[in-house]
Amino acid sequence: MLALVVAGAGLRLWILLGPMRALEGDEAVIGLMARAVTEGRFDTFYWGQAYGGSAEAILTAVAVAIRPTTTTGIKLVSIALNAGAALLLWRIGIRLVGRRTGALAAALFWAWPASFVWLSTDVKGFYQSVIVCGLSAVLLALQVVERPRSWWRWAALGAAAGVGWWQAPQIVLLLVPVVAWLGWSAPRWLRPLGAGGMAAALALGTGGFVVGAAPWLIYNVRNDLLSLDARWAAGQGSYLEHLETFFGRGLPMAFGARVLLTERWLGGVWGQVGFGVVVVVVGGLLVWRRPRTWADPIVLVLAALASYPLVLAAFPNAWYVGEGRYLYFLAPWVALALGMVARWPAAAGAVTAVAILSSASSLWIARHDGRPITKGGVRMPIEVGGAIDVLTDDGYTAAYADYWLAYRLRYQSDDAILGVPTYVSRDPAGEAAVASMDRVGWVLAAGGTDLAPVLCTFDALGVEHRRVDLDDLIVLLPERPVSVADVRATCPAPGIY
Repeated sequence: MLALVVAGAGLRLWILLGPMRALEGDEAVIGLMARAVTEGRFDTFYWGQAYGGSAEAILTAVAVAIRPTTTTGIKLVSIALNAGAALLLWRIGIRLVGRRTGALAAALFWAWPASFVWLSTDVKGFYQSVIVCGLSAVLLALQVVERPRSWWRWAALGAAAGVGWWQAPQIVLLLVPVVAWLGWSAPRWLRPLGAGGMAAALALGTGGFVVGAAPWLIYNVRNDLLSLDARWAAGQGSYLEHLETFFGRGLPMAFGARVLLTERWLGGVWGQVGFGVVVVVVGGLLVWRRPRTWADPIVLVLAALASYPLVLAAFPNAWYVGEGRYLYFLAPWVALALGMVARWPAAAGAVTAVAILSSASSLWIARHDGRPITKGGVRMPIEVGGAIDVLTDDGYTAAYADYWLAYRLRYQSDDAILGVPTYVSRDPAGEAAVASMDRVGWVLAAGGTDLAPVLCTFDALGVEHRRVDLDDLIVLLPERPVSVADVRATCPAPGIY
């Protein structure tokens, strides 16, 4: 277990010191939201969306207040939340599977699989807060079963579920099995409460939920339930196709058998065989270790594993795997299941060794080919400081750039440069200011396909410009502003602009 804890910390340090530390566009938006919090502006949701609560941005505001352009600070907040989730899982494991097995499960969650280790350093905005809220709700549910008259726990259970709902609807992936298990075992532990006690518990839980979900509720009352609008539910594939994606691509990612982002099998054919063997062995041992009664807490683990694909497949975005973000909430249950079947020292040692080797190997591969690709067709640059210096030295106050670069320019320049994305605008009101600016440049990834249309537009409109080539970026400094609309109208490039 200690080896897993050390490995998990070491892998995160390795990520933060290597090329995978690069800030992404999504992460930069969190930094900008956190900066807005320090200035007194509160956003209910992630910019440009009616979902994805801002709790993590609020927490990150502390780091941004200390250092306004910090990259490491943003990531450390996410890592701290992930560590908190591991501690919650440990406390859950003590109640479900015993102290030693619970500790092993928490350590596994911390260090494996590689996709979720990396996800703890890649700030997506609300995934870590969702899992902390979800596991808090699970732990509190187990505690109210032990102490039904612990009224504050009923309120806290509702509040954890409410805050989680505000963060993202994926909280139901963790809550559905808990609610089902509580309902099934209710006759055993609710009877001592009586009718009055049950009414009080329900009222406290409901009240806690309303308080926790208040930002979501207030926003949707004011905006005609926009969070439930079909525009946020755009997806691909049918329910059955989503199930096929889960078992064919998602589950291997959750078991560390596929490399994050690229989704290729770790170890090729042998990786596929190994994954199949592990699933069969773990599944067989779980079935063999039958619970004594349906109210047995172990039933909660089995119910969570069984219900996850069925609930996930109902989400429209379940077609996507990538780094495994939608499988992340399965990780605690997988870790508990592995801990349950690795009760013997030799088995625990083998699971520990395989988990560390799997995570280290997958991250090593992803380090070389897993960074996001810009829409211009090249890897996202690690640093943007050189481009910021070029722009500010020449008096430019804004720049058009790929989505993965634009918000980094704005955040890492401390708002000295208004980065305007060529697609997917997160802050239309703020970015509208570019129309009144007369010193607007372009920042493009070197070697990308998005350079030619811009140069073509400059030539067609007779705009003189200066070009500065950096290691992996190209900065264009035109004599007068040329917008994305100009490029689309003059030298259209479908799929790029």
